[in-house]
Amino acid sequence: MGSISERRHVVIELFRAWIEKLAFEQNDLAASMMRYISKLAMQPAMADAERNIGGHALEALNQIAQQRPEYRELICPELMEVTKSHLKHSCNA
Repeated sequence: MGSISERRHVVIELFRAWIEKLAFEQNDLAASMMRYISKLAMQPAMADAERNIGGHALEALNQIAQQRPEYRELICPELMEVTKSHLKHSCNA
């Protein structure tokens, strides 16, 4: 299980770095990568950094939104689902 988490953390960081450097003409690629990060962000945030895939993915999406605001609109439905998921988890905690 640990290696899967480690790989997901690496993918999140690689995608975040690549998205920040992509030309806007490659917005389809950026949207695909951000959708993948959004799926990972659906996992509840955890205190254990190694297992905190959801929190790490949320942080990456936030960084992307700050660095590349033009990409925000590409995944609005996914971001709404992530937000609803985290609100649901926080209300049930």
